[in-house]
Amino acid sequence: MTNFLGYHINPGTCLVLVDSSRSKTILVEPLWYGGRSKDFVKLFIKHKFDNKNSLINFMTQLNELMQIGSGYKFIQTSYTDTLITYDLGYFKGDSYITGENGTSSIINYNKDGVWRNIRVEIKNNAIVRYTEINPKTNDKDVIE
Repeated sequence: MTNFLGYHINPGTCLVLVDSSRSKTILVEPLWYGGRSKDFVKLFIKHKFDNKNSLINFMTQLNELMQIGSGYKFIQTSYTDTLITYDLGYFKGDSYITGENGTSSIINYNKDGVWRNIRVEIKNNAIVRYTEINPKTNDKDVIE
């Protein structure tokens, strides 16, 4: 995907899910574009897992998919039978290039930081709520 915003041209790697039996497509944009994909996460709300190990393994793989094409990384900060929390962070020394064709910029991080806090609420090995929190503004986006 390429995002054209004036002279800013930002290419990004996306995930495209196609359900041909239902003629449905879901585009999962890069995290830097707008945060996690609500439609993508909704696919897994209320899905029951066999045990907590399969749930945590699934969350690890889901996070790896969502961070494709992004400089952000999911860091698990806690896990209980009812809640998994993550920080979606960036790290000192990381950089990424925005734009191309003479209008590119390199963004360099000079310190570690957290872009979003993630709360995954669980009941009976099923994801019941996924909350993304902006730690600077405390704005929340909840998927149920």
